[in-house]
Amino acid sequence: MTKYVGHSYGRCVADIYEGLVNYDGIYVIVTRTRFDPENTEQWNEIWDGYTRYNGYTANHWIKYAGDNEAKEEFYKITKMLNEDGKLHQPRNYGSNSSWSLPYVWSKVEPVDYEELKKSDGEKWELPKKSDISDEDLKKLIGAMI
Repeated sequence: MTKYVGHSYGRCVADIYEGLVNYDGIYVIVTRTRFDPENTEQWNEIWDGYTRYNGYTANHWIKYAGDNEAKEEFYKITKMLNEDGKLHQPRNYGSNSSWSLPYVWSKVEPVDYEELKKSDGEKWELPKKSDISDEDLKKLIGAMI
C-alpha cells in the first residue's frame, strides 16, 4: 500500500482536516515547525500564528480564524499525529530548519525485507534498448544542451 510523507506541518494538518488525505495513508510528516504538541500554551501560539496574516505562515489556516471547532479538531489531529509517531520535528533534536519544499506530500512505496535482500540486478528492471537511432539520439541530446 502506498504511504505518504508530508513536508509541511500547517499544510498537512489542513489537508487532513479538510479530508484531502486519509490519515491511515500517512507514514510521517516532517516539519520545520517546532513545538511540543502536548503543551497547550505552545499549541495556542501555533494556532494564533497560523491564523493571522502577520503570524508564522500567512494563509494555510487563515480561513479558520475564530473557528473554535476547527481549532479543537486541528489540535486533536496534531496530538494524534504525535501519539502515533507520525509527527517528526527535526529541530526538536538539534537539526537546522530545512528549506520549504514546493510540494506538500511525497509517495512512499513500502518494500518488504525479502525485496531488500535481492541483488540490484533482481530489484530493478533494466531499461530496454531504445528504438531511436544513434544519429537521432545525438540530435536530441544536442537540442537539450
